[in-house]
Amino acid sequence: MLQLSLIEDVGSSTINNLLEKIGADNVLNLHQFKLIDLQNLGFTAKKAGLILAGLQSTQALEQELNLIAKYQVNWATILDQDYPERLRHIAGSPAVLYWRGDLLKLLDRVLAVVGSRKANQYAKTVIDQIVPQLVQAGYTIVSGGALGVDAMAHRATLSTGGKTIVVAGTGLIHSYPASHQKLYDQVVANGGAIVSCFNMNMTGLPGNFPARNRIISGLSNGCLVVQAASRSGAKITAQFALEQGRELFVIPGLFGDELSAGCHELTQQGAKVVHQVQDIFHELPADRHPVAYQSAVISHNLSKIACDLDRLIINLCSNPVDLNDLLERSKLPITDLQDRLFDLQLQGLVKQNFAGLWEKG
Repeated sequence: MLQLSLIEDVGSSTINNLLEKIGADNVLNLHQFKLIDLQNLGFTAKKAGLILAGLQSTQALEQELNLIAKYQVNWATILDQDYPERLRHIAGSPAVLYWRGDLLKLLDRVLAVVGSRKANQYAKTVIDQIVPQLVQAGYTIVSGGALGVDAMAHRATLSTGGKTIVVAGTGLIHSYPASHQKLYDQVVANGGAIVSCFNMNMTGLPGNFPARNRIISGLSNGCLVVQAASRSGAKITAQFALEQGRELFVIPGLFGDELSAGCHELTQQGAKVVHQVQDIFHELPADRHPVAYQSAVISHNLSKIACDLDRLIINLCSNPVDLNDLLERSKLPITDLQDRLFDLQLQGLVKQNFAGLWEKG
């Protein structure tokens, strides 16, 4: 499983698809598979070739195992007992999870706290009031280790003697941002954990962060959004939380405040407004597990129209294409096209290359 995860262009979705088709008991038999065997399972010749070539060489695997040993990192595959159970059941579960610290002791009651990298004093005031009460109630706080709300949530947890989980957008031998290395070390030293779904030497590429956000919500019972712009990574995390059946909470902001626009949009879509920490406790009592979250946003975002539009744009980006060609071929108004491109880029489904052309992510 680890060797499969290290093959370039063979991600967790491919590995999980492969597992579903051959069964967990047959993973070790993959070394005996031939190209035609994988093609018969529905994989393209290119993808089948990548899998077989990656399994023939053990160099990447040996390097990874050496780094895991050197940095004393724990890891588990989705087939292992130590893999977090809550994470195992989400769409897009990472095939391999790495961590430093006491992760498995922290997963009983977990709340994600996310928000803007440009968060201001209002966000800090809210976090400094709410997080200590969550810690006192036994919650582990999980966030993404970024500037702004993430760092505020981690530091507020540490300052009150609580446990926090950083979900990194890099491999565990890197810190992103680099200035947070000391914070990461404090998290582990105080009984928390640093988690990653990326190989040990992965750097902080933009396309990594949607996958990171999926894990933040996937590890949690619920998600609290504190200051988020209308277009932001925090809103992506919130969407994952909804799709995964987690409770979604938002902090309201001032009228006209751009940093609160995303929070206000989420309330219109069914998220619960938090005026005091008891509003969270009311929805997440200790004996309750996440249940399916029904809201207008799910039916809207998963509607056939939105799905068809996204599929059309992704297909048009199969080969590098400029914005004018996309406008002509999609027949969309430019504002609608730019909005869809922005959302798809945040999800890692499309990207702009060095020449400014749009292509698949």
